[in-house]
Amino acid sequence: MDTFFEYLVKSTLWLFAFYVVFRFGLQKTTLHDFKRFFLLAGMAAALIMPFVIIYRTVPSHAAVGTVMAENGFATVIDTPTFFTWKNILLAIYAITAIILTSRYLIAIVKIINTIKHKETDYPQRNIILTNNSLAPFSFGKYIFIPQDITSPQELELILKHESIHTAERHYIDLWLSKLLCIIQFFNPLVWLYARAIQENCEYIADHKTLKNSDFKQEYLNLLIKYSIGQNYYPVSLHFAFPLIFNRIKIMKQEKSNKLTCLKSLLVLPLACLILVSYAQTKEVTQAPTPSKTKETVIVQKKQEQTKVQTTTADTEKKAPEKQAAEKASMKEVVVVGYRSTPTEAKEKDNDVVFAVVETMPQFPGGVDGLGKYLASSIKYPTEAQKKGIQGRVIAQFIVETDGSITSVNVVRGLDPLLDAEACRVLYNMPKWIPGQQRGQVVRVKYTIPIAFKLN
Repeated sequence: MDTFFEYLVKSTLWLFAFYVVFRFGLQKTTLHDFKRFFLLAGMAAALIMPFVIIYRTVPSHAAVGTVMAENGFATVIDTPTFFTWKNILLAIYAITAIILTSRYLIAIVKIINTIKHKETDYPQRNIILTNNSLAPFSFGKYIFIPQDITSPQELELILKHESIHTAERHYIDLWLSKLLCIIQFFNPLVWLYARAIQENCEYIADHKTLKNSDFKQEYLNLLIKYSIGQNYYPVSLHFAFPLIFNRIKIMKQEKSNKLTCLKSLLVLPLACLILVSYAQTKEVTQAPTPSKTKETVIVQKKQEQTKVQTTTADTEKKAPEKQAAEKASMKEVVVVGYRSTPTEAKEKDNDVVFAVVETMPQFPGGVDGLGKYLASSIKYPTEAQKKGIQGRVIAQFIVETDGSITSVNVVRGLDPLLDAEACRVLYNMPKWIPGQQRGQVVRVKYTIPIAFKLN
């Protein structure tokens, strides 16, 4: 349920971004084909982009060996009462969406029945004659014309206008906008957006109808004629769509500069802002840095000369030999040593708390035992159930040298009630098997996530 409401919020943000740029940058231009593409892109973004999630990576404080499973280390499940505010809102949303859908389906059924019982004297099979209370309109590939139209000029202009709708598939724009209206009926902006889409389709048809026509004034009079006292289907494109005066004003407007379409790029920073606003945090456990720094000391031995003399028992009888001198070559001696970091210098100090050790502390019974203990010991607070609060609490604690648990704190909380319950159960855990570093029992900081879920 939370995921669905989150989708609606994200979808609304995407629609808002595109409509703001359209309203203040493109609406009054004559770049109707480009505006159609932009509005379609906005609808696609509102329907699809909420499923796109980006992640910002942050280092995790979890110790090596801590299980940071996406679904939580321990999951506590309980069933709340049905009548929560979220369930009530969901019921209201579903009823309203069903009513809107039914309204559109009824209109579609009426149009389909008209097509099945079509009456036409035209060679084109997609032209359907209707009663005189309906203004000319198109639905899919079909064009609906009132029976009482006798003027060839009037008929030609209407057919040309509606044929542009069917040829360019403007009904796809219309039907997608109606789908968006069903999903976001609570959002006033979605109705303005749908109106802008239908209005722009009419601008395209008006412009292309009058492009090579000599009956411009007759066409304007025809629009006004069919805008008064006519019935409309909400799922069709009507020849005399409301806002006639806006259409007349646009038809008389000078052609806009094509560079005006660059204003649409203003949607890019808004899109980036939306993606960042609901980016999710992804925790990454960093590998520990080495605690020893390798030092290399180079000792250079000075050059020296040594004299070698040979002495035998007959040195007095024999002539003395010349003394020889040898030059010793330069030699390089490499001595490798290790300098202790401040953390290791205090390793024997009982106040040192390690984040990573050679042998991590363990709960009696291992990871499975810890999960079973938490699931059986945590009691879901009643108030949290009534409010529909669920999610994940990440807590930290220290495993002492004797295995006892101290310094329990919440790293990332969810709700005071759930945070307090998680801390209570962690403090009451049985003693752990303590961690060891180089054969010595040491204090170790440990992190676990606890997931609270409601059925």
